[in-house]
Amino acid sequence: MAAPIDPRRDRNVFQDFFDDFFADPDLDEVGEEAFYIDLQDVMLVGDIMDLDQAPNNRDFEADVQEGWSSEWGEGATVNMPFDRETVLNVGEDFPENPQPLDFFRLFVGDEMIDLLVEQTNDYAQRKIDAGNLKPHSRLHRWLPVTLDEMKVFLSLVIATGLVIKPTIEEYWSQDEITSTPFFTKNMSLVRFQAILSHFHLVDNTRANRADPLYKLRPFFTHLRTQFVEVYTPEQDISFDEATCPWKGRLRFRVYNPAKPDKFGIKLYEACEAKSGYVISMDVYQGSTPRTNLCEALQLDEDLGTTTQVVLGLLAFGGLLDKGHRIFMDNYYTSPELFNELYLLNTYACGTVRTSRRGMPEAFKKQKRGADTIKLTQGQTIFRQAEHLLAVKHHDKRDVHMLSTVHLPQHSKLDKVNDNGDPIWKPLCIVDYIKNMGGVDTSDQVIKNYSVLRKTVKWWRKLFFYLFTVAMCNAYFLHRKFAGVSLSHHEFRSC
Repeated sequence: MAAPIDPRRDRNVFQDFFDDFFADPDLDEVGEEAFYIDLQDVMLVGDIMDLDQAPNNRDFEADVQEGWSSEWGEGATVNMPFDRETVLNVGEDFPENPQPLDFFRLFVGDEMIDLLVEQTNDYAQRKIDAGNLKPHSRLHRWLPVTLDEMKVFLSLVIATGLVIKPTIEEYWSQDEITSTPFFTKNMSLVRFQAILSHFHLVDNTRANRADPLYKLRPFFTHLRTQFVEVYTPEQDISFDEATCPWKGRLRFRVYNPAKPDKFGIKLYEACEAKSGYVISMDVYQGSTPRTNLCEALQLDEDLGTTTQVVLGLLAFGGLLDKGHRIFMDNYYTSPELFNELYLLNTYACGTVRTSRRGMPEAFKKQKRGADTIKLTQGQTIFRQAEHLLAVKHHDKRDVHMLSTVHLPQHSKLDKVNDNGDPIWKPLCIVDYIKNMGGVDTSDQVIKNYSVLRKTVKWWRKLFFYLFTVAMCNAYFLHRKFAGVSLSHHEFRSC
């Protein structure tokens, strides 16, 4: 399990350190801004307040009362430095020159496969003992599954993602053109179908049926715990949702038109922005009570749903109070969430809906007759309230950002407009585009070699989806720590 989260600390806990840093007499020649600029990955061109300000930019009375200002003030405190080392947390028995299978065993080892063997055999035996078998039932020829046989079965499941065929039976085809001898050499079709039909993870007679995920709870709990314990991630994290495709009947099935798989089971994921490694995840279970760790953080029970989801998932992943930077889209972003994260020494950046409670009135479309601040292409305005920075930038349309990471500064891109002039973008937008793709990277890798098949059992499809996530995480770690460059196809083939 992830380490317990410490209670919230004062947001200025590191202020004394930086006061001493800026008191250094050698710093006077370059000024405090040099420290901020030196931390960025892109060249900073200038402050937003000096670039492309809207002519009618002004402070609204309602914003002033809420603490929003169009001038960058001293209320913006310095963020906690990030000093975690990105490491692979494995024991002494881990090989010095690890192979792809060694990384996969970090998530799905013999102990978990033993559970699959035990529960599959028990389920098949219970059906045999119950009697009433059909004349041609596979159970008439059932033999208990062994550990090695289950490993072969899972290997064949992985192989189905390397060579896509319309049906399972096609992999055992004897056709001269389309045959795949690997399958026929390792297991018969009848045996594969028998194991698949009775594949099980829990004892239904003892399971907690009040839990919507009771059918695969042991496997899901094991995976999400291992994802956290095995790897310490880099600073930048992307938070988004993924979808396991499912069109059948299910109480917590969702519809998301923005996803390639519009119908399915939604998963919340916190991924390393650079690699796509899934650090922490949870399954949306409809209106049932969610399992999160918000209680350990001593948070207000009246916090919004998305705020609780984000804080709970980050807490489970051990990502709070470490100085991480979280990037998210406007479904999650809100002043409420960013304030809570800031108090936990965790910083965030994301697109935001202007209708969110606490957003400045200057960014909203005013009622008829009121003077709305309209921007033309390339113009930017910002508002600051203590540690919160809200930015409105107009490109082809208005883009609204909220950040506790950035200063109100522009970045010069390696692009020019139609007139040959350089293009400037707010730094928060540049960083958002750079770091928001972690979940999408994981989704893309999963989709390229999907092992999902049509089934009437939703939990079985979710199991193989999670199994694929574990495979992809193993691939990301191999690519980072093995010292050998393999394609995803080569990694799965090993």
